[in-house]
Amino acid sequence: MMNNKMPLPFPMELEKKKMQNQMKKMLEGAMRAKFQHVIQPSFLIKMKAKVMGSIEFSELAPKCYSSIKNGIFEDYGLEIAIVEDVCSHIAYIHKYYMMEFLNKAEYENESSKEGKKYQEKLKQKVLEQIRIRNLGSAHFGKKVTVGYYPYLYSTRVLVFLVLDEIRKVVERIDVSSDDSLIKFQLTTMVYVFKRASGILELLDSGCSDASYCICRQMIEFYTQYLIISKNPNSLLEYEKFQNYSFEYHSNRRYPEKYKQEFNLKFQNCTNKPDISKYLNYGWIDSIPEFSYMEDKKYTIKELFEFLDLRNKVEKNSIGVGKTLTSYYENCNLLTHANSVSVNPFFSNIEIATMVVSILKALALDLVHHCGISIMFEGVDIIDLCEKNMKEINKINDNISLNKELVKRAILA
Repeated sequence: MMNNKMPLPFPMELEKKKMQNQMKKMLEGAMRAKFQHVIQPSFLIKMKAKVMGSIEFSELAPKCYSSIKNGIFEDYGLEIAIVEDVCSHIAYIHKYYMMEFLNKAEYENESSKEGKKYQEKLKQKVLEQIRIRNLGSAHFGKKVTVGYYPYLYSTRVLVFLVLDEIRKVVERIDVSSDDSLIKFQLTTMVYVFKRASGILELLDSGCSDASYCICRQMIEFYTQYLIISKNPNSLLEYEKFQNYSFEYHSNRRYPEKYKQEFNLKFQNCTNKPDISKYLNYGWIDSIPEFSYMEDKKYTIKELFEFLDLRNKVEKNSIGVGKTLTSYYENCNLLTHANSVSVNPFFSNIEIATMVVSILKALALDLVHHCGISIMFEGVDIIDLCEKNMKEINKINDNISLNKELVKRAILA
């Protein structure tokens, strides 16, 4: 007579299952403790199960976490790192979304209609960010917090993506050729994107006030990029003045050749420009439209004015110079007003608005001129940046209408 009873699991399998349960409890306990000041622990664990138990995650995980093979964790140490990454996304994205609401419990309640709707939204946003994590949280240190906020996260992905694409462009073109314009453009882009990376680090450290100075540099680099790209014949003069500037900053005195040039050019002028300002922007006289301008002060503001002049000539309705002037003046104000304390929440949005607009424009130039891709894992990163910026500006508007939420944002 056959015995139809299923055989009992082997003792080793029972032991393995017991260890897995213990590991799960330990992991959940560690996550509860790590994120308890950011998110309700029980809600975190519930959302972790929703995300990691989804079909989407099982499909994404092998691509996004190199420690996974065939959908299976290689060992417990690696599993901890993956669970921590998922929980980081959940915790900080949840905190981000809850900034515009007074009652978190309503959205954490799975039995309510709003709760179900919100939790699905949170899950999808977490999965969206995990999809591009190899240019995002894969590079994050242990102290990154607001860097998980969607508008800052996608900006950082754009920075990593474009810097990598620039490297590929440099590898395939002959940088030793005589095309000095493309060299200038790529070098300037690297300067700008690396400074954007530095700004994002400062924002995550709660030092948004220190980032205005770097943002101002970005605006200056971008303005010069726009003008020289439209007037490539001025590049030789620009490089000459760059060499003068390098020598001045190295020796703390003006090069003799530069002083002779300055004195000869303005010997008959009753109203000489400042010699230090001329050092920065004297190259603009190589552009015909600038050479006819009278009483030039050789300041960045004159470059902004020139950009708007070109827009009018080219019948372009976008006031690039006006926009950059606004950005620059605001950066100046907050760079020099040391006694003014800024709230990270509001200043982070302001800085991101300026940074993303410049990065987007440069990235699109690279797409147009060098054929780079701004797609990563099937996601258009520029579109994602724009979507996330619209979302944070909407959240900001909602917060601004509620005194209690403004107070909370200031204290955050």
